[in-house]
Amino acid sequence: MKALIDGDILRYEIGYAAETGWKAITDRDEIPPFDYVKDLLDGRIAYILNATGATEYEMFLTEGQTFRDEIAITKPYKGNRIDKKPWHYYNLTAHINGAHPTTVVRGIEADDQIAIVHISSEPNATIICSRDKDLRQVPGLLYSWELGKQPSFGPVEITKTGMLSLSKGQSDSKIKGT
Repeated sequence: MKALIDGDILRYEIGYAAETGWKAITDRDEIPPFDYVKDLLDGRIAYILNATGATEYEMFLTEGQTFRDEIAITKPYKGNRIDKKPWHYYNLTAHINGAHPTTVVRGIEADDQIAIVHISSEPNATIICSRDKDLRQVPGLLYSWELGKQPSFGPVEITKTGMLSLSKGQSDSKIKGT
């Protein structure tokens, strides 16, 4: 099985995690060395492959503007998001492109391309690996890794009809679904 990994999310997640982690380790507010950042990224990829049982993988990265930027008239697409990128964002991009099997996507976002590849593949030949909740509506296998207080999700098979579940905790209940 092939893991289709959302590299866009990893560029931000690993970049910011490295900054926070380095400060916690060194107790200094400085830019972490790239070897530390690279090890975090490569470790996350290995973790994803282990959790999914995938034997191969492909990373997907968005480059440039997408069609959504052009059609967003009332408000800029993702205009509510902070534009600040982690310090090693471009270094992570170069490392992903140079050291990992990667598809660079132009005109659409990486998660759009992941869905296209996944849908056009044989059943259970690929697994979507992303924290993007939009991909929880694409039929087939999906895995979303843990981040902070957000638990992992899957690996699970998403069906066309989807699913809902209610988990009752000691202090609250949560509805999850696809």
